[in-house]
Amino acid sequence: MQSERFNLLSLREAMDILGVSRATIDRWRKDKQLPHIKIGKEIWIDPDKLQAWVKLHAIAGKQHVSESVSSPQVITIGYQSGAALLWSPLVMKQLGLFEEELRRIRPSMAYQVSWVNAPN
Repeated sequence: MQSERFNLLSLREAMDILGVSRATIDRWRKDKQLPHIKIGKEIWIDPDKLQAWVKLHAIAGKQHVSESVSSPQVITIGYQSGAALLWSPLVMKQLGLFEEELRRIRPSMAYQVSWVNAPN
């Protein structure tokens, strides 16, 4: 009988290939059904299933980005112009700092920021 090694990646190898942390792998296993095999306390990943999973989520991510470009996400920020302690939102609004930070964090996402002078 011929002895063959299972073609599985250790968790560390998968983390290195994807360039992500253990916390990210754990979150993907829980939230996005990252395919894995658990034997005892060890977690193994089939490289073919991993590649298919990455392609599937890359396509889904591209569709999500294209949808978000066509319809911008609306973010409403309330502030009180009469309160001296809350002037920082007014400065952020005037200088466009919040919008700049959104573009830095997610350049592919379209945002529409609505600033609302809320009642006291």
